[in-house]
Amino acid sequence: MKTRGMRNVLSVLLIGVMLLSSSLCVHADTSSNWQTATVYGYSYDYRSSLWNRYFNSGNTIEAVAEVFTSNRKNAPAGYMGAQARLYTSSGTLKYASSMVYNDTAVINVYAYSERATSSGYFYSQSKVNFYNGNGYTSYTANKSPNAAVPSALNSNIEYSVNVNNETYGSGLLADALGIEPDLIAAVGRDGIEGYVRSEDLAPTPSNPEEAVVMAERAKTDRTIPLYSLEGEVIGEFVVNAVEENVVNNIRASYDD
Repeated sequence: MKTRGMRNVLSVLLIGVMLLSSSLCVHADTSSNWQTATVYGYSYDYRSSLWNRYFNSGNTIEAVAEVFTSNRKNAPAGYMGAQARLYTSSGTLKYASSMVYNDTAVINVYAYSERATSSGYFYSQSKVNFYNGNGYTSYTANKSPNAAVPSALNSNIEYSVNVNNETYGSGLLADALGIEPDLIAAVGRDGIEGYVRSEDLAPTPSNPEEAVVMAERAKTDRTIPLYSLEGEVIGEFVVNAVEENVVNNIRASYDD
């Protein structure tokens, strides 16, 4: 009787999952390879993904940053941070999520960009932060292989430098060059093209306690300046809140 009852429960749960999946039609379209980093005694796996979602409004695509502890054991609160960035095929930043930190002890963190509905090809690239005992160590994940790399993005390219001695260009080059430019090419509100500062896009906390505070603040949109190449403010770029994506952020917590 207990076995039969358990089977019935599992059947109901399976049907529920199938219905949810059919209503959202979510699947991972493409992902970069998993990369691994060991910081302050914890090993992490991270990657960049692009997800297609089909709603009544049609097909959408979004960038997803994925981080797991390598041994699937809980990392303390504030130890893991992830930011999802969605780029156009030309290497221009279109959307970016807030930097999401784990506010409780968990094994993984997800971050989601806003969904794009326009046609064309996109890349996903994740930025991750891991607590190192005295601040955070940052890594840029490989970009997702959703589309052919534009001919302008080759192994010989370097960031250009503006009159203020600041580097600028596509943030997609960060995985190849090992560092982000000071100014990342982006499209702000009202379609204005310009640049956002890397330090504005993903501010780094000084400790896990501050990371937990940032995790709470990440539940609301924030705007950062959009700059011209010369450093003049010409508009705003919206860093998306994570609250609207919390339904899609399935995080598991295991007891040690």
